[in-house]
Amino acid sequence: AQIYRYAKRPLVYKLMEKVVLDYIFPYPRRLSLLADTIGLYQVSGLQRSVHLSRLLKLIPGELDQVELMLPTVPSRKLRRELPEVTPAEGERRLRVAFFSGCVMNLLYPSVNAKAVRLMALQGCEVIVPRDQICCGALHSHRGNLETARRMARKNLDVFSQLDVEAVVADAPGCSSVLKEYPELLRDEPTYQEKALKFRDKIRDISELLVGEPLNGRLGQVPLKVVYDQPCHLLHAQRISQEPHTLIRSIPGVELLPLVESEMCCGSAGIYTLTHTEMSLQILDRKMENILRSGAQAIVTGNPGCLLQLRLGALRRKAPLEVLHYVELLDRSYQAGKAIATVRG
Repeated sequence: AQIYRYAKRPLVYKLMEKVVLDYIFPYPRRLSLLADTIGLYQVSGLQRSVHLSRLLKLIPGELDQVELMLPTVPSRKLRRELPEVTPAEGERRLRVAFFSGCVMNLLYPSVNAKAVRLMALQGCEVIVPRDQICCGALHSHRGNLETARRMARKNLDVFSQLDVEAVVADAPGCSSVLKEYPELLRDEPTYQEKALKFRDKIRDISELLVGEPLNGRLGQVPLKVVYDQPCHLLHAQRISQEPHTLIRSIPGVELLPLVESEMCCGSAGIYTLTHTEMSLQILDRKMENILRSGAQAIVTGNPGCLLQLRLGALRRKAPLEVLHYVELLDRSYQAGKAIATVRG
């Protein structure tokens, strides 16, 4: 935070950061417009023209490599809002709220949709509050605590009104900073009690899904995978066993050991953008270990990790799938559903 306040940085850099973090990310509609703009850049042919012109090579640093990270941004139709209420299948055992996140919602909406579906299949009524906003993780990472606190207050006002037993996120970067709201707002007595109650309800999606496996509903997924542990899940939240157990519970999946799975992939919040050269060096080390494992797919749980590892596979021209563990479990459920349909 002190570096953010006092360090000297180029004016253009500071202005761009101010616009993106303060005037776009806290506002879902503006964020959606940004996604539309990136999507247009990708589908209009402009992205291909920029690549062919090698313009990105003229910019200092490794911007051309970072640009490769972006998956195809889903259209607004595919980014449609999740239902505000998804009823539990069968008897309701839990009522939970889902924190959809901003990057997950814009770049990986299908993961969010699958997360909600799987929770409903396990007997959860899932509430997705319309007024939730970005968690503030990117702002906190940069030391922009004033904006992070403003976003924390907004989310606490929204979620504290809900009668739920848990608040579930499928992005550990989000759940990590959500648990830090009490410290972020430690000097604000009005919000301290809300923040403490909120923190105690936060769960990673793996913690919920591993509790009630979809027994009898899972089909074979013949795939050799490695699990790369997101730092915000392992180190910030001390959650490791649940994702491993979840992956091992999927029929046909062979979970291979990964050397240094506990080490960062190089994404490190926004280090891919702010410390690109170091980030890519760390990624190269990670990819060496992954390629030596003999895996066909990399499983992880954070959007930053998904983007970074996808970049690693592209740089190595390696035919590796990069999957969220929610996607792997849903793939098994769909396989089981297909078999049940045929038998029926």
